[in-house]
Amino acid sequence: MIDPVIRLDGLCKHFGHTRAVENLSMVIAQGEIFGFLGANGAGKTTTIRMLCGLTRPTRGYGAIHGLDIWRERSRVRRQFGYVPQRFSLYADLTVLENIWFFGRAYRVSKDRLRTRIDKLVSALDLAAHQDTKAGSLSGGLKQLLSILCAMIHEPSLLFLDEPTAGLDPVHRQYIWAILYDLSAKQVGKAGVAICFHPR
Repeated sequence: MIDPVIRLDGLCKHFGHTRAVENLSMVIAQGEIFGFLGANGAGKTTTIRMLCGLTRPTRGYGAIHGLDIWRERSRVRRQFGYVPQRFSLYADLTVLENIWFFGRAYRVSKDRLRTRIDKLVSALDLAAHQDTKAGSLSGGLKQLLSILCAMIHEPSLLFLDEPTAGLDPVHRQYIWAILYDLSAKQVGKAGVAICFHPR
């Protein structure tokens, strides 16, 4: 049996008297696509922030690949890629410069990074835009670049915050096709797990 990517057991987050997340328990396996759905204030973003090691749980247990999401957060962060809702890459750098920056920040070796860039730039249809400043890309291409940078270190888990918000139907469909393909591809014994917060 394949170990889960994410395991939560009674996870809670309180802000004073406000209970943002209460007794959340779940298991997410590799190759699974999981969406956080709910009304505003339901705790979706707070849960993702706890999973990313950005906010400390009030109580309960959470792990990514068996690593505690708070106590071992520096190690946990190497296990996932994160695509925020708003474009957060460097607008003044080219597509290629952004990819190199994030690849080296994740400590991908130069040889491996060249291989990854060749593969992903082609797969995500960014080859013709490698020398374009990221800030001048269309909304859809910016999102594709964000996904590419989040995947450059070959994580087993992707967090996406409203990945297709504001995109036209063609780019929405294209991005979802890429994500479904990623979740199905074999990385070791199973594909990438994808957690997303839809709009």
